[in-house]
Amino acid sequence: MQVHLTDYPQGGDGFTEYTVEQMQRLVGDAQHDPAIVKAARTVVAPCRSKDYYCEAERIFHWVKDNIRYTRDPHNAEWVQAPDVTLREGHADCDCGAVLLASLFSSIGLASGFEAIRAERNHPDEYSHIYAIVKTPRGWRAADWTVPESHFGWSPTRAVFGRRVFLNK
Repeated sequence: MQVHLTDYPQGGDGFTEYTVEQMQRLVGDAQHDPAIVKAARTVVAPCRSKDYYCEAERIFHWVKDNIRYTRDPHNAEWVQAPDVTLREGHADCDCGAVLLASLFSSIGLASGFEAIRAERNHPDEYSHIYAIVKTPRGWRAADWTVPESHFGWSPTRAVFGRRVFLNK
């Protein structure tokens, strides 16, 4: 399933809120999906029982190693369900964040999203989003889209604002 975000005018905080609502809906639906649960359990199998930090970190690295960052079509914005991302192996930042949050949530880890304003030409608009996950060491960023990123890394340069959205 894909949610095409064409019904809401692009740009501004309203569009960000609308997009995040759709992302949260997809996570809520997917966290009980047997394919998502099985994928998460397979990825975290090497972790010791109840090592929730290990689980979150392994999920992050699995997505980073197995999902190719691919932009949305020109002049289009959509968010796809995480089972589509698993099957196709491609995602942009919001689709990858939905997959990560769904995998985290499917094994009981609290998750959410952090949106940032990172475009110099549009410092008042949110232009990037990534998953966040609650671990025993606190909330950690899971921005898989940057080649040099690691679990817990989040953009710091050229960030003009941040906003956190927690999943229910």
